[in-house]
Amino acid sequence: GLVFGVTAPLDANVGHVVNLYDARNYGSGAFAEMKVENATVLQSITNKMIRPDMAAELAKSTWTSMKFNKAGNQILVTTNKGLVLMVDGYDGKLTHTFICTSADGNPG
Repeated sequence: GLVFGVTAPLDANVGHVVNLYDARNYGSGAFAEMKVENATVLQSITNKMIRPDMAAELAKSTWTSMKFNKAGNQILVTTNKGLVLMVDGYDGKLTHTFICTSADGNPG
């Protein structure tokens, strides 16, 4: 069936929640909920040669889009600050982080 996800920031801006729905049974509510915490994102990007202050700012980025691969087992998340996240579509674990940089080497 057709599955779609809805994301929202967690309270106190500590991360994001992703709720997954089956379009045919939308009225039954989400069948899965996954949380991606900023601390997990920060831990992942501090290993990428980014200044600690910039890494902390990137970890708090606002999510702007969420796309599923065809198999539905991966979710690609883009943000407003050039950070891209790959999240496991089944358990919500952060699997990869990518940082898009401008010509001056800064994220964005």
